[in-house]
Amino acid sequence: MISFSRPIFLSIVLSTLGAVLPQAQAAANFFLGQTNPSESANFSSGTNDFNAIEVGNIYASNSLLISSGAVVTNSSVYLGNGANSSNNSLLVTDPNSTLSGGILYVGYAGPSNSLVISNAGTVINSQGYIGYTNTASNNSVLVTGTNSLWKSGPLYFGYNSDGNSLVISNGGTVSNSSLGYIGSNSTSSNNSVLVTGTNSLWKSSSTLYIGRGSAGNSLVISNGGTVSNGVGIIGSLLTATNNSVLVTGANSTWSNTLLTIGSSGSGTLTIASGGKVTSPSLSIASSSGSRGTLNLGSLGGSDTAGMIQSPTIGFGSGTGIINFNQIDRAILTSSITGTGTINQLGSGTTILAASNSWNGNTLVSNGTLLITGASGTGTITVGTNGTLGGSGTITSETIINGALSPSAGTNPALLTFSTNLTLGSTATTTLQIAATNSYDQLSSGGTLTYAGALVMNLGSLLDFPAGTFTLFTPTSYVGDFTSIIATNSAAQSWIFGDNGGIWTTTTPTESMSLSLLNGELTVLSVPEPSTYALLILGGFALLAAYKGSLRSRDS
Repeated sequence: MISFSRPIFLSIVLSTLGAVLPQAQAAANFFLGQTNPSESANFSSGTNDFNAIEVGNIYASNSLLISSGAVVTNSSVYLGNGANSSNNSLLVTDPNSTLSGGILYVGYAGPSNSLVISNAGTVINSQGYIGYTNTASNNSVLVTGTNSLWKSGPLYFGYNSDGNSLVISNGGTVSNSSLGYIGSNSTSSNNSVLVTGTNSLWKSSSTLYIGRGSAGNSLVISNGGTVSNGVGIIGSLLTATNNSVLVTGANSTWSNTLLTIGSSGSGTLTIASGGKVTSPSLSIASSSGSRGTLNLGSLGGSDTAGMIQSPTIGFGSGTGIINFNQIDRAILTSSITGTGTINQLGSGTTILAASNSWNGNTLVSNGTLLITGASGTGTITVGTNGTLGGSGTITSETIINGALSPSAGTNPALLTFSTNLTLGSTATTTLQIAATNSYDQLSSGGTLTYAGALVMNLGSLLDFPAGTFTLFTPTSYVGDFTSIIATNSAAQSWIFGDNGGIWTTTTPTESMSLSLLNGELTVLSVPEPSTYALLILGGFALLAAYKGSLRSRDS
């Protein structure tokens, strides 16, 4: 049975009673599940006006269907009103089918209720709460299909409860004209939003919070989905910890007017596999005690990088971290400022192309970090599996335990260190020599500590070009290499020997000498033996001619 606050007539299908009631004019309350569980109704035509609509007033497992172009208006909708009114459902489907009115609650006090908008159905409301009280957990909304639309004022996914979710898929759209919250208050943890598929869109005209006051909330944008909002904040208040956003897949996009990862709480933004994030500026760990992490590529994963379009990335006064985890080549054109940590963790290559000024430690534990602009200050440490290179200026103290290669397989480059450069015992320094005027160079404005192995790569050259090559420009130096070798692509090799900081080797046609004091490699051509023979023969011929002339004069 279905109860009303006063007598009206409706065009509804009562599946529990098997009856159809006629339509009338006056607005009233419409309740399912007030006196019985598992009641259902279908609005399939006309315009139907109500005051309050409750699907699951007290009891559970009730359902309401709005289809075939029917319009239902209201002042408020409660889907799962009571604490025991769980597993209620509301489906709005088909073109022109519309639920329109005031506040919408998907789970006012009850858990596990669901709203589905599909096949070009529309829901319009003044405010939307998914999980209102602390008992209203695990409620869900699905907006799916082209022209399926949910239009609202402010939206709360987890107002006071946890485990609530929104999925926008297959071209569905959610548009709210005010604030958006994924996890609003301190009790509203582990709520989630997924925007997936081409043309799937969440457009929030004001600030979007991923964890305003609670922990473990998430936003995922995948497979070409789009989220567009005003200011974006991941982890707003102190209690908002471990919140996250993942943007993954080609054409997946998150657009912000400003973006903060860890305002007073903590948050993580991961951009992977061609996803894109845009913002005029990006702040990481903006307040003291906050924590923010930016990942390009998934941490510990094996995917490619995404793209971030922001002129500046600023570390704040909290704990800020940027991790490069990708397996491919990524270029970061943003200027990095403030105090924070940068880690090259993936097997790919990261190019820092901007003029940066961050202060903090940088670790290259895997893959390659190329600095073609300017680094920040602090200390750069390259682990045994990492490579550092580039054509820019490094203002950090630098310790190499892995590989140092300015060109790193590209064109020869000058890599400048403004301060001390320390080559560890496990370091391998590789310098490319392509021609007399084209070769790798390392310049140190502080003390250059030689150690480890030096490899000179001649590429396709079969011999050293004759001339002088300033490979190192040390202000001062200590130490020595343990070995120096030159190789080429034809598998030839030249092994140098050490003579007190001057390393030398010879071939039948050349002699090479590298001085660690001035960093110069000198290559001299040695005449071929046939040249010496010709010179000797020529000398004998001149001597014979001279003696012959003496005899002629005496006679």
